[in-house]
Amino acid sequence: MLVAVRELLATGASAREVVQAIARRQADGELDGLSVPSESTVKAIAREQPTDEEHWTLGDSADAVQAGFILRVLSAVQRKSHGRVRHLSKREAQIAAVILGLYEQPTEDAAWRAYVRAREYLAAMNRGDDPAAIHLGLFDAVQLDAAIAGWGSPAR
Repeated sequence: MLVAVRELLATGASAREVVQAIARRQADGELDGLSVPSESTVKAIAREQPTDEEHWTLGDSADAVQAGFILRVLSAVQRKSHGRVRHLSKREAQIAAVILGLYEQPTEDAAWRAYVRAREYLAAMNRGDDPAAIHLGLFDAVQLDAAIAGWGSPAR
């Protein structure tokens, strides 16, 4: 449930919109057995998410490969959020590019997942979670994404 809430928040949805979307998914049988969180719970989860800092620009990239990954992520985020999210922070961009590089196939879905994973990573770091556990968890999440989508295993 937490993953679904964080993914919906990453689209720029409000707490009310997240609760409604979760309720629809639950009614469709996607989230069986899990209760719909309250708006206050969703707001608390949203407060854990990284806050926007200075926006990423093309001039911030170290090289063309990184810039290409970031632009791929930004494109996926704009589409998935229906234009509600129109920029990445510098930290989100840099981390999402690294994460997207872990996927064997940098598809649009992988780019979206890289953005969501980058936001989860930043939230965990901001909470002061154990960095070793965060890094291992991140790699495991990417492997799981790849296995579920049938992309093959991440590059090593």
